[in-house]
Amino acid sequence: MANAPLHTALHTVCEDPKTPLANLNNGELEINRAAELQDALIVATNQINGTEFTDEDRKFLAEQRAEVNKASKAFIAAARKEKRKAMEEAFNDEIDLREDERLDDLVFLDVDNSSWHNRSASHNKAIKELHNRLDSICIVLDMDSVDETATDIASVLNMYGWDLAPVINHYRELEEAKREKEQEPQPEPQPETSETSETNAEEEADNTLTLTWDTHPNLTREDIANHIRTSLKAIGVTGVEIN
Repeated sequence: MANAPLHTALHTVCEDPKTPLANLNNGELEINRAAELQDALIVATNQINGTEFTDEDRKFLAEQRAEVNKASKAFIAAARKEKRKAMEEAFNDEIDLREDERLDDLVFLDVDNSSWHNRSASHNKAIKELHNRLDSICIVLDMDSVDETATDIASVLNMYGWDLAPVINHYRELEEAKREKEQEPQPEPQPETSETSETNAEEEADNTLTLTWDTHPNLTREDIANHIRTSLKAIGVTGVEIN
């Protein structure tokens, strides 16, 4: 029965924290410590080929297979992570190289294309497509009617599959709708008709306060003023100056 774990050498290579398992160099994925990984695979293969297994080894083999699969998945995950990280850095550098302050709020994820991450994808082609998308954003930013950030525009372009023509039409339609609303005639004040005058006169009459009292030749001016004040106070009107 085999007694040494087959996955030990593989984990030694895949889990080394000092050196990334892979990195992206000009669009090409390079495997670091490839010689070590190859040696580890040879050791594991020789160990398998040089061991005579029996039915009692099934549990052991199942455990070793699980460990090797685990190491393989770790290798693939690390390679993908390093490629994506390197790509994001490279593409963010391309955005910065535009030296356009209007793009300062833009990040790689705003213009990302999942096909750029495929192993068969061309790095140079992806860079070209990135700049095509940045060009589209700048064209929309140059429109007089647009007052949005690069990130907002990227979101709209993404909804239209990065097809520039319908996006331009979209913003033109928004501007046209805004212009039409501003040009709508404002309602003019209605001229006063005889009917309106009568209504206003009636309202004024309703608001006219009429005070009556019996006069007496012996009443003085002060008596009349006091009488008026008392009458107004009775209906809740105070602070009236009577001369």
